[in-house]
Amino acid sequence: MFWNVIQALNMKCRMPCYMSGDKEEIKNTVSADMPAIVKAMGENNFLVGAEPVYTDFLFFEVCQLLIMVSEGKFLEHFPVLGDYCKRMKELPGVKEYIADPAC
Repeated sequence: MFWNVIQALNMKCRMPCYMSGDKEEIKNTVSADMPAIVKAMGENNFLVGAEPVYTDFLFFEVCQLLIMVSEGKFLEHFPVLGDYCKRMKELPGVKEYIADPAC
């Protein structure tokens, strides 16, 4: 079920990038949807527990988009997601991919 929530957030944040370039629309989406996601995540290291699941990879991609669009201000509003992104970046495979200059 969490996949559907994250996929909906992904589309709401990504489509303005292609259609209108309206950062305010993205900001409103994040303000409305992200608090519930962060609350559901709770004290978990990843979205639903101590280990990542496939939904984490989509959510990580959404977070990276939001960091880029907001010029880093996204993490000021949701600092727990800064730690989350650090954990995702340290995962085997992800770490090597990000370090690759072709990334």
